[in-house]
Amino acid sequence: MKTLLKSTAIALALSLSFGSVATAKTPEQPVKVSITKSVVQKIKTLDGLNLHLQKDIPNAKPKAVVVISHGLASHSGVFGDFAKTMNKNDIAVYRFDHRGHGKSDGRDSIHIGSYTNRTQNMLQYPYGILR
Repeated sequence: MKTLLKSTAIALALSLSFGSVATAKTPEQPVKVSITKSVVQKIKTLDGLNLHLQKDIPNAKPKAVVVISHGLASHSGVFGDFAKTMNKNDIAVYRFDHRGHGKSDGRDSIHIGSYTNRTQNMLQYPYGILR
């Protein structure tokens, strides 16, 4: 009981010493809303699979392009909110699904030896994106 009381007192003291009151401020400039455009494209790999690519492009000329490569057991769709945030800041996002993931072909071609194919696909993406 004493330990719980001491821990609570310490937590309260720390929160009071570091805490501050949040106040809402009116933005000085109006919030910029950027309408985006999504373009879905299929890129054919050297071994004939179709890989899914989605380009999220802001209405204004992009200041930059971010290319997202998802992790293991994932897909490009999980980055939708991130893409919207980037687009609001005039940054384009290209997100793709690796072979066997998301909307890409190749579910039966994932094995340890397919790492070489994934590497070749990654090198091929810029060419497919620019076409």
